[in-house]
Amino acid sequence: MDSTALALNTISSGLSSLVAIGGEITIVVVVATVVKRHRPDAHAKLLAWAIASLVVTLALNAAYPLMSVLVRSGGTESYLFAVSMLGFVRTAANVALVLLLVRGLVALAQPPKPVVVKGDAPYR
Repeated sequence: MDSTALALNTISSGLSSLVAIGGEITIVVVVATVVKRHRPDAHAKLLAWAIASLVVTLALNAAYPLMSVLVRSGGTESYLFAVSMLGFVRTAANVALVLLLVRGLVALAQPPKPVVVKGDAPYR
């Protein structure tokens, strides 16, 4: 592989990771602010999904380069085995994240629960 292709691969991978992490952080902020303000009864489940998704994204973005360093001495076969195992982990994480998202969306789709005010109602 020539140095130009390697540089382009590094740049595109890094940019892709930054965009994915930025998107995940944006989702966490939106759920923690907008959804919490308008649907406090449903925000906890969506926030759990958003944070878990961010953690998985960060972990997987760190795991691939770390894995290549750790299995370098084992040769191509070790690298391919490690990539395959990481693929299984990624699949399991994605299934868990989809289930968390569905749970949050179902809570969001339900009619809002009434807000309970303790004591006297506020003056309007």
